[in-house]
Amino acid sequence: MKLLFITHNSSRAGAPLVLLQLLQWLKNTKPQYEVHVLDLNPGVLAKDFESCSTFYYCLGRKASSSSSLLQKAQRRLQLGDKKQHTDALLKQLGAEQFSVIYSNTVKASMYGVALKVLSPTSKHIVHVHELPTVIGLLVPDFSNYVRDIDHFVGVSELVCEGLCTTYSISKPSVSCVYEFSSVTIPTNPTKDEGLVSFCVGASGFVDWRKGADVFIQVARYLKKRHPDCAIRFVWVGHNSPQDRIIMEADIRKLGLADSVSFTGALERPFETYMTFDVFLLPSREDPFPLVCIEMGMLGIPMVCFENATGTAEILQQGGGMIVPYLDIEAMAEAVMTYYKSPQMRQQDGEAAKNLFSNFTTAAQCPKLLAVIENCLAR
Repeated sequence: MKLLFITHNSSRAGAPLVLLQLLQWLKNTKPQYEVHVLDLNPGVLAKDFESCSTFYYCLGRKASSSSSLLQKAQRRLQLGDKKQHTDALLKQLGAEQFSVIYSNTVKASMYGVALKVLSPTSKHIVHVHELPTVIGLLVPDFSNYVRDIDHFVGVSELVCEGLCTTYSISKPSVSCVYEFSSVTIPTNPTKDEGLVSFCVGASGFVDWRKGADVFIQVARYLKKRHPDCAIRFVWVGHNSPQDRIIMEADIRKLGLADSVSFTGALERPFETYMTFDVFLLPSREDPFPLVCIEMGMLGIPMVCFENATGTAEILQQGGGMIVPYLDIEAMAEAVMTYYKSPQMRQQDGEAAKNLFSNFTTAAQCPKLLAVIENCLAR
């Protein structure tokens, strides 16, 4: 069986990481499958994608494979301009007549639809890691593609509900498979006892969706209402030069330079994660972020907004708090609850560890494979 997986990029971000873990699992457990990967924007994980695929293609450079030199030569494309190369590559891939075309994001689905037109017998599955606002921003005409998609995978019930409600997709056409992480969690993580202040953490790309501005406002509120409490705020994640200037200006003007910091991307983020006492997810939209799985595995309680993230579906069972959407005061007071009650913080941390321990490659990848096989059987 020949499978084509399309990734919108190969950066070290949630959707590409989940796909990479699935492909690595397939290589180890289903070696009989011929796995092709189309990388629309090669990044730091490009070599990893190439290593676990039978054939690897990307826009902007010649195709390569992990097979024989003869097969590599057969699949090489002479590069002209980008559009010419893209058209030639799509035509080549369409001729492969894949059993399944698996678009890993809505952004990748545009290419999946183009290939479905060239190969109408192929089944087209779209793994949706986005909620309606982001879908509207990335692919405004996504509703036009729905008819050329055989099945959808939503990474949380919130995502599935958004697909059905916004795009009138029937429920049987949507499967919910939660995200997962294969990172190695440090054994018996301990907080540095030399840090006397309480640490509130957050993580992710610094942008409007992740709510970096909300994070700063929570810090502002707590400093104003509880000035005597020693609380640090640390955000781990990529921060563009432009956004860094903006964030630093806000922090300076609010007088928070001694308590709020943005570290940028870290090579070993867990060293910082383990200093967190509580984790904030101030995102406006966050389908099911991998970092929350990692925080849960570390035993760190979380606070998120209602109707903003699939993580809330797990936290309803324990392990943290869910506050009204964009209610900065409520999020800040949730932090204070944990600050004042170490026992509650420990209890919720243990609950988070138990709840998020199942979101692993071994547990979730078979569910994705079942979606693929069921789609083929229909």
